[in-house]
Amino acid sequence: MSINLNRIKINDGAYINFAETKKHKTNYMSVYFFSELTKRSATYCKLISQILPRGTEKYPSARLFNRALDACYGTEIDVYSLKHGETQGLCVNVTSLADRFAFEGDSIMEKATELTAEMIFSPLIKDGGFDEGILAGEKVNAKDAISARINNKAEYAKRMLISHMCDKEKYSIDTLGYEDIIDEATGKNLYEFYKEFLKSARIEICFFGDSDPEKLTEKWKEILSFRERDVKALDETVFVNDVTEIRTVKEEMDITQSHLLMGYRTDCALDSDEIHTLSLYNAILGGSLTSKLFMNVREKKSLCYTVSSALVTSKGLMRIYAGVDKDKCSFAIAETDHQIKQIERGNITDEELRDAKITLISSLRGLEDSPGSMAGWFLQHILAGRADRTPDSVAAIIDSLTKEDVVRISRKVSFDTLYILEGTAKADEDVGDEEDSEE
Repeated sequence: MSINLNRIKINDGAYINFAETKKHKTNYMSVYFFSELTKRSATYCKLISQILPRGTEKYPSARLFNRALDACYGTEIDVYSLKHGETQGLCVNVTSLADRFAFEGDSIMEKATELTAEMIFSPLIKDGGFDEGILAGEKVNAKDAISARINNKAEYAKRMLISHMCDKEKYSIDTLGYEDIIDEATGKNLYEFYKEFLKSARIEICFFGDSDPEKLTEKWKEILSFRERDVKALDETVFVNDVTEIRTVKEEMDITQSHLLMGYRTDCALDSDEIHTLSLYNAILGGSLTSKLFMNVREKKSLCYTVSSALVTSKGLMRIYAGVDKDKCSFAIAETDHQIKQIERGNITDEELRDAKITLISSLRGLEDSPGSMAGWFLQHILAGRADRTPDSVAAIIDSLTKEDVVRISRKVSFDTLYILEGTAKADEDVGDEEDSEE
């Protein structure tokens, strides 16, 4: 495993990041735009992500655009909205066959880049705005997605934890958007927002694959040279570390299985060198099948169906999730707290430390197998101002950490919010719509 990133500035607030590899037959390119996170920007970016694939100026329908992608050796383009910390993002992912498999003289990457630029910068416009007919349909789809959140109870509970835990912070803004803002969107005001978004957003292009870096760099320089740029500085994510009281929120629902969420503040930002120690702490606590929570709360004491912990490194949060029976909820909370205290007291076995390190290092080594995961990994470090990090360097740091390092970081983790989605249906009732999901 040896993945190194080359980073080049190509315009005001725009960068291209290369990691060359011939491991795959395909090239993977992600074009990210980042700007201010508000309820309006989250809602509008969600709508835009649905509209862009529906047609462009040159290919005025989804069918024609997809035909052009097929002609480009089956290139695939996917668009989605996201948030990173308290920053709004829009991403265009491009997967294309590597040039070495093209017919002689063909440059698949060049054609794929041109199609990507066509989608981003020359969308289908009618009467000075996005097509109202297309927008009307996508408004319905966006509202359906918001309504459907409740269908996956585990994911719904995780969203609700964040909405309560970060209710006074931008991070609570939902990436699916808001129905009242969807209603007020028109083809014209959505297009005006999009033009300003493209002009002011920071751009990060991540490329992983086998292509000529110089040619791709020049291609993107050419594309952006025709675009007006007035880049706005990104807001810094607010890290709340002082927990004055633990909040408890309980919601009842006609389901059999209850969903338990425990939210923690970690006092650790992604740019800090302590983030690696925090990752190891999380792996020991609940980030693997040999973790304390899994082995004790689930396996030994049978207090839950599933349990795990996960970090939100862009916001300095940790979340523990468990699917439990209603009558075992309090016992699961108590045992979870006990396992956290065990780590704080230094009760970590050599096997637990070793297994956690193996889990994390194996995950880092596996990044090259998934270009999408690799892009996401590098991107989060780029946005944190740590483009110098590589999977190799992080793996070496994790391998060098000690039990004492883990104990030290554990004492910075503070319990903030308890959210319980309590099932009120009896076990023999057929509620029909419950779905258990875990990351």
